[in-house]
Amino acid sequence: MAIFFSNKIPISNARRTYPKPDQTMSCGRIIVVTANLCGRPIHIVGFHADCGIGHARSIERLTQIIGDLPVGHEIILVSDHNHYINPTLDHSSPTRPAGATGALTANHAPSNDGGRSSYASLLKKHALQDTFRHLHLNKREYTRNHTAHGVTL
Repeated sequence: MAIFFSNKIPISNARRTYPKPDQTMSCGRIIVVTANLCGRPIHIVGFHADCGIGHARSIERLTQIIGDLPVGHEIILVSDHNHYINPTLDHSSPTRPAGATGALTANHAPSNDGGRSSYASLLKKHALQDTFRHLHLNKREYTRNHTAHGVTL
C-alpha cells in the first residue's frame, strides 16, 4: 500500500510514521503518513482489514493506532474495511441465499457484528465521516457483491 501526493499540493515534511522499519504488522495492512498540509499537521491512514476471523482484530489494531496519534491533528482515513456499517444500505444481502447449503462464513452470518460496532465507534470518536454516505444518505449502493456457495448475495 502506498500514499501518493501531487507535487502541486502544499505539503511538507511527509514521512511514514507507521509501521516503523523494525515493526511487523500482526493484523490488517496499515500505513500512516504524517505531514504538514498548508502548515497544519495531518495523518493520512491507509488501512485494509483482514477478512474472516481476523477482521475484528484488525479493526482493533486500527483503533489503537489512530488512538495513539496526537490529539488535535487532522486525520484522513482511506480504508477497505471489508465490511459494512449499515447492512440495509451498504451490503447486497446479509442473509443466506435461497437454496444454499452448508454453514455461513463469519462474514455472512446475519447475527455476527463482525466489527461493525467497533468501526462505527472509531469513526465517531475521531469525528471521521464516510464521505459517500454523508452525500448520499439513503442511496443503496456498494462496491462489491459478495458470493457464498456460488450465489451472489
